[in-house]
Amino acid sequence: MAALASRVLYRLRAGCERTPLAAAGFNFVLPLMQATADAGGWGGLAASRVAADDEYAPTDPAAEQLALVVDILGFHAHFGFDEAMPRREMLQLLIQLMAMRPTLLAASRACLEQLASEMEGSDGPAERAVLDGGLAQADSAVRGACLAALDFADMTDAPFSAAVWVNMGGRGTESVPLEENGELAATLWEDNGMEVQPALITAVVPFLRSEASELRTCAARAIGTAVEALAGEPNYDQLIDTVLSELKAAYASWLVRLEPDYDEFGIVVPGTQHRTDIAYARVAVADALYHVAPLLATSAQAQALVRFLVDDGVLGERAETVRARMLDAGARAVESHGAAWAGELMPLLERELAARDRGTTADDHVREGVVVLLGRLAQHLPPSDDARVEAAVDRLLAALSTPSESVQSAVGQCLAPLARRLSDAKLASAVEHVMSETLSAERYAARRGGAYGLAGLIKGRGLAALKRFSVVDRLREASEDRKDMRQREGALFAYETLAAAMGRLFEPYVIQFVPTLLALFGDPSADVRDAAQETARVIMAGISGHGVKLLLPAALHGLDDSQWRTKKGSVEMLGAMAYCAPKQLSMALPSVVPRIIEVLTDTHGQVAETARRALLRFGEVIHNPEIQDVVPTLLAALDDPASKTDAALRTLLFTAFVHYIDAPSLALVVPILQRGMRARAAKTKRNAAQIMGSMATLTDPADLAPYLPSLVPLLRTVLVDPVPEARATAAKALGSLVQRLREERFPTLVADLVAVLKSDASGVDRAGAAQGLSEVLSGIGLSRLEGLLPEITANCSSARAP
Repeated sequence: MAALASRVLYRLRAGCERTPLAAAGFNFVLPLMQATADAGGWGGLAASRVAADDEYAPTDPAAEQLALVVDILGFHAHFGFDEAMPRREMLQLLIQLMAMRPTLLAASRACLEQLASEMEGSDGPAERAVLDGGLAQADSAVRGACLAALDFADMTDAPFSAAVWVNMGGRGTESVPLEENGELAATLWEDNGMEVQPALITAVVPFLRSEASELRTCAARAIGTAVEALAGEPNYDQLIDTVLSELKAAYASWLVRLEPDYDEFGIVVPGTQHRTDIAYARVAVADALYHVAPLLATSAQAQALVRFLVDDGVLGERAETVRARMLDAGARAVESHGAAWAGELMPLLERELAARDRGTTADDHVREGVVVLLGRLAQHLPPSDDARVEAAVDRLLAALSTPSESVQSAVGQCLAPLARRLSDAKLASAVEHVMSETLSAERYAARRGGAYGLAGLIKGRGLAALKRFSVVDRLREASEDRKDMRQREGALFAYETLAAAMGRLFEPYVIQFVPTLLALFGDPSADVRDAAQETARVIMAGISGHGVKLLLPAALHGLDDSQWRTKKGSVEMLGAMAYCAPKQLSMALPSVVPRIIEVLTDTHGQVAETARRALLRFGEVIHNPEIQDVVPTLLAALDDPASKTDAALRTLLFTAFVHYIDAPSLALVVPILQRGMRARAAKTKRNAAQIMGSMATLTDPADLAPYLPSLVPLLRTVLVDPVPEARATAAKALGSLVQRLREERFPTLVADLVAVLKSDASGVDRAGAAQGLSEVLSGIGLSRLEGLLPEITANCSSARAP
């Protein structure tokens, strides 16, 4: 079937390219194309893509067939004006292909936009419905293509489009694809004169159950934006009541019972077993409540929201992710309206706290949530009510022992503003209590909670409190206590939470703590080692560029230590840099990853294994989906370059990249390319150079620039290879680099190539230099060529010319 389908589609493509089919003929072949798409193509890979004995990877018949389908559709897209053409089915097929194969996205999108432009003025509800449905696809790129196509459609007869409004929710998310789609959707909304109506919110609510997390995020934000847009309406109070009711109803309908149902004879009712918990949909409801919370109009609505969270047991439901996000929504409502409605909300929370003590796990979770809400509300109590503030602080301190990370974190955040209102004596007592819990408590949860409480109190009073209570000195002593692992683990917890809470203000103390942290990576206790790893992750996630520069020398110096434990700790610290912010990460990777790769061959097994885990950690933070798929192959090549480099290069060579290559991806790929360009085999060098040239167009120049000092000399080496194909590939790679990164980053390249042409070097060297110069000048532009042409012409008539 695969061979037959390929032959038919090839012949159709060749024929349609010369003479497109009429409407009747196209309707006849469309079912074949649709069946091919539904099957995902006929046949699979003909052979292994990385066969060691084959220089060229075999083709993928299924991918080729789908590409042929796109081509055939493209040859007929300009007939979109003809209503006899199956335009609705063509649109559906193109959207299906985009969602199925990212490699077909560019060609399918171009075809979709051409078809939509040809339909302009003659499109009907059926075609618009297909494109509108495409806005609910999981892939943001597919949604963007449908938005671009809808720009040619006339949607003025519709009062609103829920799907367009949902995509507008991508604005402000700091995600580039969602932001771009949000702007396209906003333009579409305004151009078609759509209006925000209460019915729009009702139509958006079902999107909260979408399996695509991006759509759920956009839908939750879109609900909040719609409510805000209707804030001036006369019936705004009723609108809020309606929105809250719809969100509560959605939550109730998506809280499915996981236990099977039984009939009157005790037999399981068919279809009720193995139910799936759609907690993600309830999280989306919580997100929507979070965005609606600041827009509540009356105290009764705020109380209704609190009762929903408490009385209906939402804060005690089975999914922790839902509990945490619902607590965030309640806390935002309390923070937004606490100053105005504290008098009504505080008694309600206090009554709930006093009434709920039934001993169940769910009620314990509810009580913990009520304590957090009380803490947030206490910030808004008047100055004359300090006694209630201190009582709220006592409740919060007691809640720190709760074995829930989200609750402990929320309590720590509540303590920060309340600490400013405590008397000096009360503050000293509270700090001493949490410090004792952090360093000496028997239970893990109590030590962890104490660290969160300490961070909250210190953040509230500022750096002066660190010195006043000798916090850093006591933590240093505890981290060096060799007898009690609880002291060392507690000190690490405290450093972690303080670094997360205080950010850059705590950075100088973190830098001083690094030598101790490196030593604790090799602690005899596994719990302490785990705590050290987590502390390093949090520190790296918030460290500044200056902090990275101060920290790197100490970590890199540890790799040269003769003690294997110190070396292992340094590798752990360097591996934690995978969690740095993108800017700091791209700055550190060029110097960090090569050193970790060196340690892969360490004679001590634990050090080498730690280096492998560190590289795997960098692989886990890669955002490029194509590189993510081949991370195991890349790590194998880094670990065993002698036998695995060729396979990794072929895998990269036949990977279709449609997303930008980020800094962590480059950190894993560049060492393999360097190894490939140093190889003896011309085939290996050619593959590495070809990948380098292709990657230049898919990489941020700022991420690639640190690798140029090592990559350009290697490309220059391949440029003088005896094999012509290798020289040509290296020349094209150099041209791509110069075109992408501009000549300023290669100040001497042109002059060096011209010097080789003038030299007495071999003919191979001069031929390679000539090829390289031609590609580089092509990348720079004609103006540079015109300036260099007189010199080239003069040298052609030189007596030294061969």
